[in-house]
Amino acid sequence: PIPNPSPNPDPDPDPDPNAADGTPPDLRGGAAVEIDFSYAFWIATLGGARALGLEQHLGKIETGALFDAVVVSPDGDTYDLFEHLEEGAPPKRRLALDLERYVNLGDDRNAKAVYVNGRCVHGGLED
Repeated sequence: PIPNPSPNPDPDPDPDPNAADGTPPDLRGGAAVEIDFSYAFWIATLGGARALGLEQHLGKIETGALFDAVVVSPDGDTYDLFEHLEEGAPPKRRLALDLERYVNLGDDRNAKAVYVNGRCVHGGLED
């Protein structure tokens, strides 16, 4: 799972057995909730699959699951990497920072490849 550097709840909470749809307690009842980048990513992947009852096939990179993915790169010139601020940061923290920047500032210029049902439909990866 993606590390959650924010004070928000774990982005992959265990579903409440009392909620038929598995909605996390902090999202029930229409209360205002702050959603950070890692929670938004979870909602767009495994959380969305759970909401649709398709978590056995969607929302994760795992053998037997359907594979839809976008390979992104910071090379699209859509945001500054501020690498000088991250010198010495552990790799997991750097990955979280890169994901946060892409979720908040990235766009189609950062997409290097798009996969649908395991097939590359745009771009591609070079070895």
